[in-house]
Formats: sequence, C-alpha cells, structure tokens
Amino acid sequence: MLIEQSAQGTVGRLRLTRPEKRNALSAAMVAEGIAAIDELVGAGVSVATLEAEGQVFCAGDDISPAEQSPGRVHTADSFVEYLAAAPIFWVAMVRAPALGAGVALVAGCPVVLCSPEAWFRLPERNTGNFPQFVVDRIAPVVGIRKAIEYAARGAAITVADAVASGLATEAVPDQLLAERGAEWIDLLVSQPKVARLAASRWSQTWEPGSTPGISGLS
Repeated sequence: MLIEQSAQGTVGRLRLTRPEKRNALSAAMVAEGIAAIDELVGAGVSVATLEAEGQVFCAGDDISPAEQSPGRVHTADSFVEYLAAAPIFWVAMVRAPALGAGVALVAGCPVVLCSPEAWFRLPERNTGNFPQFVVDRIAPVVGIRKAIEYAARGAAITVADAVASGLATEAVPDQLLAERGAEWIDLLVSQPKVARLAASRWSQTWEPGSTPGISGLS
C-alpha cells in the first residue's frame, strides 16, 4: 500500500507510505489516497491526522519517467484538492521536509504541527518553471506576496518562517508532536459541530479562485 488509513469512531489517520520515493505522489498513490479519504468519510470520520513515513513528508508530484505521458496533468493536484475539500478537519503532523505540491498538500490542512526537522520548499524555479498550482493553493493561507516570494526564491522555508507566515500552526519538539496532535484531536472531537463548520469554512477559503488576482498569473 502507498497510503494507509485507519479510523476509530470519528477520529481517523491518513499516512503516506512511499518513503523509498520520498512520498512523491504518483498516479497509483493518488488513486489510493482518494479511495482512502472516501473510506474515512464513509466511516463517519470528522477529524483526522495527515502523516508520512520516511525522511521526506512529501516530495510533491512524481516526475519520474514512468509517470510521464503526453498531455499528462499533474496527478498530485487532484489529491491535494480532494483532501482539502473533504468534510474532515485535518491536522497535519509534519516531521520532515515537504516540497512542491507537498507544500500545497500541507496547506490544505487547517492545523499544521511541525517538528524542528521539517522545512518547506518550492523548487520549481530551478527548472525554469513557475509552480502556479502551489502558489494558487498556498496564497489564501500565506498571502499572495509571500506565496510569490516562496516560488521566486525557491529557498528552504524554515519552520519559524512557516509559522510566522501562517503556512504552519506551530513548531513542536519531535518527542512532543504526537502529544500535541492528540490535544488538538481531543479539542476538536469535544466540539464536533465546531470542527465540522471549521473544516467547511477552511475548504471554502482554500479552494481555487478564493483569492482574487492569483489565477491570472499564467
């Protein structure tokens, strides 16, 4: 399996489990991810953690030759959008770097907890490309100026900078990350209506076109 899911009552977990490929989102992985989200929703999950196995949280879209085809649409995009649109309040537990579309995936979660080992980066500039999909998705979270700065510089974004810009909620020592995540889960489960409405509001704010002026960048 490339993505694992589990549920206990209204609480769930979604975990990226393709560490040998840095959790890069292939077509097969995206299909599994969408199916896993459907299973969580079907099981009545309203709050869930997003986690990853390995030394990279998510390297973004899988750009290996085997995944390339004429007229191919980035497979990561559909998974990122599906996760953010799901009626689930996501708590991302980021213990490792997130790159490219992996940054957009994290930005789709209302709460993002990061260990000191985590960092973020939009590296597309190194190949002469502008990551419009990622910029469109993170701009409602960090603002269009900061999103463009991240894309233009292509430099590593520290956890401190991510928290300051709103890309992350808070930095937590690695040994306390699970405990802090559990505190958030308990808080949300104790207020199911609040969690449901917050998830819905986040999805509305984050969806494409929610920030004026972004879509005209291309």
